[in-house]
Amino acid sequence: MNDTALWARRLERERRARKEAETLLESKSHELYLANKALQKSYDAIAAAKNYTENILRSLMNALIVVAPDGTIQAVNVAACSLLGYSEAELVGWPITKILAASDIAGPDEGTGLADEGTGLANVMRHGALHSVEKVYWTKDGRAIPVLFSGSIMYDDTGGMQGIVCIAQDITERKQTEELRRQKEAAEEANRAKSSFLANMSHELRTPLNAIIGYSEMLREEATDQEQSGMLPDLEKICTAGKHLLALINDILIFRKLRPARQNSCWRRLTSRGLLPRSLLPLSHS
Repeated sequence: MNDTALWARRLERERRARKEAETLLESKSHELYLANKALQKSYDAIAAAKNYTENILRSLMNALIVVAPDGTIQAVNVAACSLLGYSEAELVGWPITKILAASDIAGPDEGTGLADEGTGLANVMRHGALHSVEKVYWTKDGRAIPVLFSGSIMYDDTGGMQGIVCIAQDITERKQTEELRRQKEAAEEANRAKSSFLANMSHELRTPLNAIIGYSEMLREEATDQEQSGMLPDLEKICTAGKHLLALINDILIFRKLRPARQNSCWRRLTSRGLLPRSLLPLSHS
């Protein structure tokens, strides 16, 4: 075989090798393209899922706070910022004691920075969750806001504690309603006690007054029959004062039964000429 034939065979082998390399490169490029496309699709799906989750958290009406294992705030939603008066930057990275009473956090639990005593995050750590417990959040301007607090531990893929998710519902209006109801019940109880007192007073006072008035009238008649005129002025004072006091008691009892919202005003002209002597009469007997 001459040199020309050898050279031609070598060129043919190189051409075939180059073609195989180009085919392999094209195949690998296509595989890389498909892998990159699948990876991009996965990234898009993760971003969409993350955005969806963040939208859910932002739209929550209740305040959401995520606390890290070291006791610092990891994340908050818009409702939490609105409730507490802080911006997100003012809360993230700060200790949870900034908004939750220290008595609810207590001391650190084996270096985690969270509580091992109390009724707040400590119980979340012990039991894994805490549901609908009344707590107090402190706002930026120092106000205490009563909340209905729930919390649960968030775990990572290895089963380790990643943090605590805290949900709080503002129950200020409910507390105010409860306080108004307690005041209303106290007022009704006081009104019942007043009515009972007045009813007892009517019995306890009317009975002896009627007896005093009756006996004074009897004594006045006997004094008149026996012509003991010296006793008549005093007996007249006793009888008149008794009737006056009985009239006052009757007026009080009548006033107790009045319902101002159901009564119509009645205007009538009065003269002090007749009222003044009656008003001064008890003073003249003292």
